[in-house]
Amino acid sequence: MSEKKCDVSIIIPVFNGEYYIDRLLQNLTEQTYQNFEAIFVNDGSTDCTAQKLDFVKDAGYPFDITVVHQENGGVSVARNRGLSVASGEYICFIDADDVISCDYLMLLRESLRCSGTDVVMGYITRDSQKFDLRSDTVAQVFDKNAFLREFLYRGIRFSICAAMFSKACFKKYSLLFPEGYRYSEDVYLLWQLFAREERIAVLPCPIYFYYDNPVSAMNRTIGLDRKQAIELMEKLEPVMQKYAPDFGAEFCQFAVARHHWSILWQAACMLDSFKDFKEYTDHFDMRQELRKLFAYPQRNISWSSRLYCVSPLIYYHLIRFYKRLKKNL
Repeated sequence: MSEKKCDVSIIIPVFNGEYYIDRLLQNLTEQTYQNFEAIFVNDGSTDCTAQKLDFVKDAGYPFDITVVHQENGGVSVARNRGLSVASGEYICFIDADDVISCDYLMLLRESLRCSGTDVVMGYITRDSQKFDLRSDTVAQVFDKNAFLREFLYRGIRFSICAAMFSKACFKKYSLLFPEGYRYSEDVYLLWQLFAREERIAVLPCPIYFYYDNPVSAMNRTIGLDRKQAIELMEKLEPVMQKYAPDFGAEFCQFAVARHHWSILWQAACMLDSFKDFKEYTDHFDMRQELRKLFAYPQRNISWSSRLYCVSPLIYYHLIRFYKRLKKNL
């Protein structure tokens, strides 16, 4: 453990991640900004993750490593535990199976310094080659309402893992990740934070490579627990009306409906028969919610919502065709 106080704390929840730890440590070693600590929270792993983390914490890496072991409680519990032991003035969250650009920390930290904000967001990508496309790395500063609209309409580019936050934000607003949820718990916390912050900086480049892990929570199966995302969005409606009143009506019109659209899309992609698709989607108020999206600014969302309301069968087969086409490209 170094004597110098770390500027940034990176919180990394790990569940059965023994095969990803070496790659992530190499990734962290290559960071151009090195004044940070890596806090690994082993969330009740049943493989060799615990032993591996206990070995690497004293292996002489150029950054501090803290290892916390806990019974399995889910990613929110793990991230909250990491927050409770973080010593840095600034916080980042990384998933153990993903990859960050070598200038991830440097760009985020410098953007906070130059913008004078407490939050900076970068973009995520599924193409690691895009890390080389950095013609402009000056962060743009959005006011609250402008960024809330950016997040509502183009939020797919953002992730809590492609961001840096002042630790003071979490204390000032008493924010924690909602425990007991498997879906959209990170998005819920981001909305809570964005509703309260007056200015948010955004880097115009990807800094985080999202690895499509086939055994992740999002990719295993699709069950009715996806309703958790809708429940969390419904809980946010009074929050938005209170802290962002100029944006609250827009959020109430589109946010819950947008999550229905996402669940519908995932169901079409993951369920191999229209019968299963229909049985699953009948558990949701799909038509009622998707009608709200007819006025949504993104055409692919507004028109696919209209298509489903006209014919779920045609919608299902077109999404399946699109999925096969994209896979073969």
